[in-house]
Amino acid sequence: MNPYPPRRNFFCSRRKTRGFTLVELLVTIAVIAILAGMLLPALNKAREKGMAIQCVNNQKQCGTEVMMYAGENGDFFSTRQFAKGFGTWAEELRTFPFGPGNRGGNDQGYKVLPGSFFCPKIKENDPEWPASYTYGVYDDFGGTYEKYFGSPYVYEYTDKAFSGFDLKRLKNGSSYFLLTDSITVASSNAAAVGRQAARLGWGSANKFGIHLRHMGQTNMLFGDGHVQAVAFPALQTGYHHDLRSASKAPLEIYRREDYKVSY
Repeated sequence: MNPYPPRRNFFCSRRKTRGFTLVELLVTIAVIAILAGMLLPALNKAREKGMAIQCVNNQKQCGTEVMMYAGENGDFFSTRQFAKGFGTWAEELRTFPFGPGNRGGNDQGYKVLPGSFFCPKIKENDPEWPASYTYGVYDDFGGTYEKYFGSPYVYEYTDKAFSGFDLKRLKNGSSYFLLTDSITVASSNAAAVGRQAARLGWGSANKFGIHLRHMGQTNMLFGDGHVQAVAFPALQTGYHHDLRSASKAPLEIYRREDYKVSY
């Protein structure tokens, strides 16, 4: 009889391992799904808030350029210069300091706009005409709203063919908006629908308006240079309400997601 029992070969031995059962695997997946469901809304909200903050910063930069331009042009902020070929405020602004109302060797300057001219949440812009799809200005004011603020909006559609804001006339500038988040709802150019609109209002084939894209709010640049998020109820009250009942084209306000449905 062998007094020494045979040794087991360590390297050849097999250890039985127990894997996940189907029930355990399903429970794990369910827990992960629950956690994801709890975290994703918070992450999406943080992302939305981040884009809203970036949009505020963008409008502040636009406001700085507007005030610089106005400072060099008798406190006048031009929104259109038809006689000189400018159809939007951004086209006119981006010629500065090359010469207000004169492209003067900067013929393509309005086609090279910085990122601050665009809301980070809006879809891709038009590379050929970016100045048409930037933050919106409502250069068709009238009625009680305009009179309350000193009638700063001026226009001439015959001889000089221009429009804009004379900031020397402006009263209560902290409540008078110059630029806002905008949306193209209808256009003769189908590709433009869903983009920003440099001009608010509407025509025969085009329709543009304020867009409440930031968690039910729109960012606005006001006449004193500050930028503020404004919700729909605030646009319904006071003199802002007169924007929608002026004798000229009413100012439409569109919902965040389905911008084809106005308030």
